[in-house]
Amino acid sequence: MTQPATADLKDSPSTYESTRNVGDVLVGEHVARLLIEASSSGNDTALQNLLSQAQWIKTMHEKPHCIYSEWRPSKGANDARKVMAERTSNLERCLIVAAQNGQAAVVSTLLAFAKHQSIDALNESTARTIVYKIIGSAHADVFRVALASADPNIVNFRLPHGMLPLYEAAKRKRTDVVAVLLELGADPLHPVQQSKKIGGYNSSLMSLAAMAEGPRMVEVLLKHGCPVAHTGALHTAARCGQLETMRLLMQHGADMNEALDYYHNWMPMHFAALKGQADAMKSLEQHGAYSGLKDVKGRTPAQLLEESNTA
Repeated sequence: MTQPATADLKDSPSTYESTRNVGDVLVGEHVARLLIEASSSGNDTALQNLLSQAQWIKTMHEKPHCIYSEWRPSKGANDARKVMAERTSNLERCLIVAAQNGQAAVVSTLLAFAKHQSIDALNESTARTIVYKIIGSAHADVFRVALASADPNIVNFRLPHGMLPLYEAAKRKRTDVVAVLLELGADPLHPVQQSKKIGGYNSSLMSLAAMAEGPRMVEVLLKHGCPVAHTGALHTAARCGQLETMRLLMQHGADMNEALDYYHNWMPMHFAALKGQADAMKSLEQHGAYSGLKDVKGRTPAQLLEESNTA
C-alpha cells in the first residue's frame, strides 16, 4: 500500500492510509525534526540557536500535514493503517511536545519567538491541546512559568463542553495542577455549567476532588474558599472509601445525613453501602449518621450493602 501523495491531502482533518507514526509528517521529509527534538528534550540552548537562523525561522512557520492519531498501533515499519492527520504549524508541534514533556523554559522560548514573529501561538485550537497535555502529564510548572505569563486568562480557558482547566485537573486527580491553577487566579466558585451555581454530586469541584487519593486536593480547595455544603463531596468520598477525606469534610461542615433528591434520596451512607465500603459506613455512623433511613425505593444502607456483597 502506498503512502498518500501531496495531491491527496485535504485542508481539514482527514483519514489517510500510512505506515508512519503519530507525531510524524504524513508526506515528505520531516524537516522540522531538529526543532521538535530540541523542544521535546528541553534543550533550550539548542532551540534558541536554531531560532536565530533564517532557515529554521522559515521552517517554524510551515504547516505540514501531521499525524495526530491512529486507528490501531503500528505492527512494524511497513505496516500501513488508518491514521488521522491535519495541517499543523511546526511552532504548534513544538509547543505541544514541550508542554507534554514539562519543558517550561522551552515553552517560554517558543511563546517569545511567536510574539516576536507576530504569531498567535495560543489560538483556541493550540491552547486547548496544550492545556489538555499539561493536565494529562501533570506538568504544573508549565502553567506557572510559561503559559500564565504569556496569557493570564489561560487559567480560565474554556475547554469543550464548557469545562474549565480547574475542573478538568480535579477530574483527572492532578492535585499539583489544581494548586497552581488556584494560585494563578482560577476561580473555584466558577461553575462548570452555566446552569449550576456550584454543582452537586459528581459535578461540583469539591465532589471531583473527593475522588482523589488522600485529602490533599480537598485541603487545597478549602484554603481557597471552595464550599463543602451541597456539593455532594461527602457522598463521593464515602463511595470511594476515602476515610481521611471524609473526616476532613465532616470537620468543615459536611452534612452526613444530606439526602440527594436528584439521586434516589441517597445519603453518604447509601453511597458507601453501594460500593461495599463498610469502613466508610462505620465512620459515618460513629460521627452520628443515621443508618436506618430509606431511599425512594425503600432501601436502607444495610440492604444496599447486602446487595453489593452478593452481586
